[in-house]
Amino acid sequence: MKKNIVALEEIGLKVWTTDEPGFYIREYTDQAAAPDGQGVVDIPGKAVANAAICIECFAMLERNDTPTHIEDRFSETELIVHKLTTLPLEVHCSNVAAGSLAQRLDAPDGQVLPIPVVEFLLKNEALNNPRYNYEHLSVAGNISEGEVKVLQARSIEINALLKDFFMRRGIVLVDCALEFGRDQNNEINLGGDITPDTCKLWDRETHEKLDRDIFRRDLRGDELAYRTVMRRITGESDQK
Repeated sequence: MKKNIVALEEIGLKVWTTDEPGFYIREYTDQAAAPDGQGVVDIPGKAVANAAICIECFAMLERNDTPTHIEDRFSETELIVHKLTTLPLEVHCSNVAAGSLAQRLDAPDGQVLPIPVVEFLLKNEALNNPRYNYEHLSVAGNISEGEVKVLQARSIEINALLKDFFMRRGIVLVDCALEFGRDQNNEINLGGDITPDTCKLWDRETHEKLDRDIFRRDLRGDELAYRTVMRRITGESDQK
């Protein structure tokens, strides 16, 4: 398989077309948006860590009968994926009250939620990515009520699997943002990524942040956080 041209580029990620129809290569980069919102900086080792974390998480989900777009590894920073027609939404699953959710629930930051909170966000920057319910998605997102129910049920299952997977490695899954798409058979598959850029992750014992929030808040240790999650997920040293 050979890479052709870049089909999508954003901070931290490039998606390449390939010479094999229906397959793309997701290339992770060390780029991150600067904490002050001005410019882009590099976090050394971020690309390698995100690729390793992502493929391990998706492999676990595949073993548990969750269809995903990940096919194989292409290099230490690149993954081969099959084409999906991406649905215009993100599904946020929260297990712990944190950040804006804690504010909206008027709950203490760090409070464990009695049940996962599932929210749908329409991917529309012009509308500031609004939170939608079933009816909103059917009208604005061209997603049927039946598909929304499938997405909700599947997201809850994925969240539970990831929560256990991370917990057994000394990490609390505070929340995760999931993306989905339709494959060539019109079946819904999990797409996107599962990394410290798409999940809030805390150390199980200390609640030290192990995700991109450590960088957003201009805290020290962002490089170590990515490496720590990678080592625990891949089963190397530093595992609890």
